[in-house]
Amino acid sequence: MRKVHISLVGRETAPVYLGIIEADPDLVILVHSSDTKEETDRIIKELPSLNVIKKEFDPTDLGKIYFEINRIQRNLQEDDVISLNLVGGTKFWSLAFYDKFKERENVSIYLIDQQNNLWDIKNQKAKQLEFDMEKNFKLYGNPLTKYDKLDSFTQEDFQVVKTIEKIRKHKDFLNLTSFLDKAQQNELDTKSQGEFSLPTGSIVEWFKPDCAIVYLNKKDKPIEAELKSPKAVNILFNTHWFEIKIAKLLSEIYPIENIYLNCKFPTKQGSDKNEVDIVVNTGKKLLFIECKTQVKNPTDIDKFATVVRNYGGKGSKALLITEANIKPAVVEKCRESNISHFALQEYQNKNEKVLIDGLKKQLNRFISGVNK
Repeated sequence: MRKVHISLVGRETAPVYLGIIEADPDLVILVHSSDTKEETDRIIKELPSLNVIKKEFDPTDLGKIYFEINRIQRNLQEDDVISLNLVGGTKFWSLAFYDKFKERENVSIYLIDQQNNLWDIKNQKAKQLEFDMEKNFKLYGNPLTKYDKLDSFTQEDFQVVKTIEKIRKHKDFLNLTSFLDKAQQNELDTKSQGEFSLPTGSIVEWFKPDCAIVYLNKKDKPIEAELKSPKAVNILFNTHWFEIKIAKLLSEIYPIENIYLNCKFPTKQGSDKNEVDIVVNTGKKLLFIECKTQVKNPTDIDKFATVVRNYGGKGSKALLITEANIKPAVVEKCRESNISHFALQEYQNKNEKVLIDGLKKQLNRFISGVNK
């Protein structure tokens, strides 16, 4: 007696993979079209120890579809235990496979939804499947290779963020911390010391990666701040303070080990492509978060939506978090792209618990499929 798993492959590869893992089969048959060969190969790559057969189907010709299904059935044994995942492919495939297998004994037929629930069509029961974030990225052809885990930041790092938040509104702060270009910022870990000053008399100095001093000149009362933590210099110059602040808030809602910052995805040539500020493994799906103190250009939302769609699949969710209130044009862009939005300024006179409760309530609604 063999356990045979048949799955229809479309653009969404993760539900196909999850169905195979759940079935734990002796043989896998992946039905794909000429357009989904690449997706099929990515799935197979993640299943090196399994016996997998690929079957290419015409996407819409019912005569050809039924002919190929009959060929599959003739190669099945009478005592085979079969699982059929209708999650991908074309509607013609789903209807034809269901029609040909619904009366056969020892067959389970199911679908996997965007919450990673496996729905058994015959007994109408659902089961929550385990979600693997890093595997999900590989299945969509975008392995996550560079990131910072929130649990790698110390209490001293978080204190540096709070200090930066207090002094950053001084008019010289941005010019002091943005004089380095991107390449120089990436080299900060190897630089032990440096200094930069402005004609106004404001100065920034850094000593190794763990200490920086910012002096902001003011006629009435100059500001001097010492930033000291394992990642102090990078936090200061890479402008990641806001992302770290948001990630810390999210750790009150999700396990800290499930929160990834500064996520970079490599191109086929090996260089970095789009960076995502924060990715959270919610346990059911991916949550992509764009962090901005304010949104100046509504087209930034289009870019963010494209990144989420390409890297996370249809089941992923996207959230824009800003410090300032969001302009109506940006709200409309978010609505068009199914991106939720949350502005900290709406809670500026409230304590942190009220802010976290508001964010948690919105995320619970949004993750379950109800947008703001």
